[in-house]
Amino acid sequence: MATVASGKSKLWIWIGWTLILPVLAYFVFENVPRYLVLTPESYGSYFWAKVSWLLPHVCGGVLAAVIGPLQFWPRIRRDYLPFHRIARRVYVVAVLVGAIAAVGMSAKIGTDSAALRLSA
Repeated sequence: MATVASGKSKLWIWIGWTLILPVLAYFVFENVPRYLVLTPESYGSYFWAKVSWLLPHVCGGVLAAVIGPLQFWPRIRRDYLPFHRIARRVYVVAVLVGAIAAVGMSAKIGTDSAALRLSA
C-alpha cells in the first residue's frame, strides 16, 4: 500500500532534488564533454593509456546519472510503468558497465600514480 507524503515531506524532497540536480548537471557538463572526443589531447597522457576503460566508465556514469533521477519521479512510475521498467534495467546495466570499467581503470594504475604515492 502506497503512502502519501505529507506537505512538509514533499517540500524536503523538492529541496533535495533542487540541490542535487544542478550539481549533477554542472558536473556532467563541465567534465564529460572532453572525454567524448577520442584524441590524446582531450584525454591527456595519463588517461589516454586508460581510454578503453575510461570511455565506458564515463558513458555508463552519464547514462546512470540521467536515468537515475527519472526512476524517482512518481508520475513516471504511475503513468508510464513500461518505460519505468525498461529504464530500471538500463540503469542497472549502466551502473554495472561504469563500475566494471572503474575497476578495470584501477587495475591499470601505474607506479607514478598520485594514489600510490599517498599510500606510501
